[in-house]
Amino acid sequence: MIPRFITPLEQEYSRTFPGNPATIFYPREEQEAAFFALLRQAIDSGTPLGEEDMIRFFGEDGYRWLVDYYAGWEIEITWPKKKTKEQS
Repeated sequence: MIPRFITPLEQEYSRTFPGNPATIFYPREEQEAAFFALLRQAIDSGTPLGEEDMIRFFGEDGYRWLVDYYAGWEIEITWPKKKTKEQS
């Protein structure tokens, strides 16, 4: 696993949706802009990303590969129930 700096947008997402693992998933460089747009859209709409959003973004095989990769580092991905800001 390569260490990297967490971006201000990822920090904002994590503060907005505590416990949501979406920012654990990080795309290849060519997908960064689209991924950041997805995070921004989630923050602005008040709706956290879920497993189905990550599968749609990374593809089924890509998502499963990432889950398995993190499992190898003993990181278990668990998704909280979706909840909007208004339900908080």
